[in-house]
Amino acid sequence: MVIWAHYILGLTVVIKDSPDGDVTFGRMVNPQLMIKWSSTFVPSKDFNFEDFTSLSDINWKWAYPPPIYLLDADINVLLKIEPDDSEGTRIEGQETHRLQGYGTAFLRRMLNWKILVEDDDPIFTDAANFASSFAFMSARMIRRALSPPRGFDVRQENLYMSPSYWRLWESSCLLLWGIKLDKRIVTEFINKLSGQNLKDMSMPASIRNYLQRNNEIAYEELKADFLFHIKIIASWILAFAHVVNVESCSGLPLRISHVLQHPVVNMQSVELSMWQGVEPLHIQPDTWFYLIRKLMRKNPILDYNLQTDIPPGVFLTCHQGWSLFINSVGDHDPGNIACELLHIMPGVPTNTRTGERRYRMSDAPTVMRGIRAPEVVDDKDSYIPRCVTKVLRRSEYYTTRSDEFWLAIRFDIEDLEPASQIKDIKNMQDQRYTLYASYAHFHETMWGVVMTRPCSHGDEGSEPLPLDLDTKAVRGLTWAHGDGDATETRICILLVKGDTRSRWLAVHGIKYGDDVPFAEYRFRQTVLRCEGCCADCAVRTASELQGFWLVIL
Repeated sequence: MVIWAHYILGLTVVIKDSPDGDVTFGRMVNPQLMIKWSSTFVPSKDFNFEDFTSLSDINWKWAYPPPIYLLDADINVLLKIEPDDSEGTRIEGQETHRLQGYGTAFLRRMLNWKILVEDDDPIFTDAANFASSFAFMSARMIRRALSPPRGFDVRQENLYMSPSYWRLWESSCLLLWGIKLDKRIVTEFINKLSGQNLKDMSMPASIRNYLQRNNEIAYEELKADFLFHIKIIASWILAFAHVVNVESCSGLPLRISHVLQHPVVNMQSVELSMWQGVEPLHIQPDTWFYLIRKLMRKNPILDYNLQTDIPPGVFLTCHQGWSLFINSVGDHDPGNIACELLHIMPGVPTNTRTGERRYRMSDAPTVMRGIRAPEVVDDKDSYIPRCVTKVLRRSEYYTTRSDEFWLAIRFDIEDLEPASQIKDIKNMQDQRYTLYASYAHFHETMWGVVMTRPCSHGDEGSEPLPLDLDTKAVRGLTWAHGDGDATETRICILLVKGDTRSRWLAVHGIKYGDDVPFAEYRFRQTVLRCEGCCADCAVRTASELQGFWLVIL
């Protein structure tokens, strides 16, 4: 109030009855704004201070909340407004920094946190190179974290998801803009430190000398603190290395006010905070999404538990005119989707008809309609790779809620076989049905899918292929409620070849639901045939792995 009334509007303001007496801002004799100081706290009958861990948690109410008076030049009251019980609007300041050079600003504040360092000190360059090399070392150990309802065994190399080195370097240069990174030094750090336990890691000479300047704290304690903050920068490099065309969002505003005061908040979602340099880093499907989102948010304390302020199913979030969304959004073949990637673009989701804007987009509640159990189609000696379940039409439906837009994707589907067995019109109509899907659900299921690699045969034609022992060709786009008559089959070959949308729906439908009876339960891992791989090699990929598998052609 004082800043607004006195320093911006130029009015004379007096604060009356403060602990220091009347305080006047301005030179005029007659004040134009008077603020009455009151500090009498009246607790409710059931109030107990022991119920609160911090004074900031208490909902304060004052005995005599000040009224507001409008005075004329002769100090006559023209208007008096009595306070009511309604809560006032809380105004908060927020310091932000653009993405370009964000890591540099953090690094300079970190290194000047307890001692002062000259701007041209080589510690800045060495620490930046060290943080970049730490991101590269961490990237080598990244794996997709899987949480199946029942444990299963899968080869980790099939779920390796390290970002390309050019993405890591591009992200490093953008975040540490203003400090010249040296690829030779970064490579030397990587080769020297790879495979070492962080507790036993020997720090580079310049960093060791910097830590030894502070004589008040033990070296090992300073080293642990330094490495923790280097991990924070490395986690940002890793996160933005997963953003498509990251250089185009260099102007993205990120909060920076509390990154040093609340360091744990900045590492809440990444196992990197506890990583010791040798074990794999398991990343959840939403790790990078939530990490970038909380850097865009204004209040880090609200984001301490990341999942509390966002309901499940969110695939797009917006802040200060920038939108962050997952790479699974769009009508694409699942074999071409890198589900770990993200997009950041300027703009706010807007209803073009009504002009309504919302700052979040989520999956609509699931419509459990049209679900059909999987069914065996070919179980003899051979099968022909083909599509027996065709998507006729795909439609997106949006609805406006109080805080967000909801999206439901409708698929109109037709079973093409067994067409020869259709006897009447009624049975022909039964071959068509509708399923509903959503992006966040697809993203989560895609996270655990094993993608095939190109083979020497390429995408061969529709010649008959053998059905080996315990392998059957099936149809069915929903596996979340059981395996139908294929429960005991180790490898099910899903006949959706050539239909992009049927393949997309097949990935969407592989997540198992909680309502599956345990006796009928058979968790299947999934192999997705990608471009350049023949059907037979896709099946062989699954046959070489343990467990029960669904192969999506």
